[in-house]
Amino acid sequence: MQMSILKGMKYYPFGPDLCIRPHIMVDSASVTGTILELSHWPGNKTPNEIKADTSAEICIKFLQSDLWDQYRNIDTVSVSNDHYDVDGLLSLWSLIYPNEALEKSNLIIDTATCGDFDKFTTHEAVKINMALDFLEARYTQPRIASSNWSTEQITQFIYSNLLDEVNVLLDDIENYQPLWHKSFDIFEKDRQLFDAGKFTIVENSYLDYAVVNGPKHLHPYLVNAATNCSLIVSSQDNRDLFSYYRYESFVEMISRKVNPRIYQASLIYDLNEIEKSHGTWASEDIVTAHPRLKFYTDASINAKSSVSLDTFLPMLERHLREGLGDTSKQWSHTKGLIGYTDVLPESIKVRGSKWNS
Repeated sequence: MQMSILKGMKYYPFGPDLCIRPHIMVDSASVTGTILELSHWPGNKTPNEIKADTSAEICIKFLQSDLWDQYRNIDTVSVSNDHYDVDGLLSLWSLIYPNEALEKSNLIIDTATCGDFDKFTTHEAVKINMALDFLEARYTQPRIASSNWSTEQITQFIYSNLLDEVNVLLDDIENYQPLWHKSFDIFEKDRQLFDAGKFTIVENSYLDYAVVNGPKHLHPYLVNAATNCSLIVSSQDNRDLFSYYRYESFVEMISRKVNPRIYQASLIYDLNEIEKSHGTWASEDIVTAHPRLKFYTDASINAKSSVSLDTFLPMLERHLREGLGDTSKQWSHTKGLIGYTDVLPESIKVRGSKWNS
């Protein structure tokens, strides 16, 4: 049976003018004028029958579903997104080029999973992500840095430059080795060390964290493919450590249950109380993509904390156990994005540090 030819939708940049146009919003929240949301974001309104782990897979399922017939008036319906990332790019591209997207659906899903969740899926998907990162850094960021553009203008500029590159990268990524080989070499060296047993990954499934320890900080693509734990503690030789919540605990996951995140203010306070080096433990807000907790100097650069892994882990476990027993200390995608922030005590401003969160 021959597949029918689908006419693609038109990209319309996010901004005030979008609100007066009927549009499909991908990989972001609905705004005025949104007639359909295809997103895994917190509080999303995606139809249940096409939900998936990534927004790109949601878009593929949409194209394969009966819902597509309800939105075929594509001369009046646009598609938009309010931020740039690989999942958003592939979501947009899939609705703009639906026939090509359906032909390459598995590769699109693998690439979006790798890009959004920093997780190894296939070598091809890894290379495509690295090529897109290279193109963004080399050809769009310098222009952005020299401009006074708004966030909306920056997002439009990136998409306008990268949407046309997707098809050629999906078709033959091996032909674009200069775009990915340096990053891929770094990944491969880490993979070889990992395969040689130079790293250990120890999981605590009840508290939903994993400790990765080795001679260096292991590439996140390898870490996140090796464990499903939501909170990762990365340590170099039992010191020089940081932790982060994975993106899977920010969005709505369909393939598996993900535990809620635990607010980190009390842990940060306790770490700064015992820290002997000059600097501050700090974290991004818990309601961000993958908030990282680490030690900073006053110059906002990495420094050696006096806290060892053996000291850190009992503190982390106590903090997580308290959080699991108190729903007020928990955040998950069902709570949405507004009104949930860590409020850190004034006393963590230690020894003259400018860091306070």
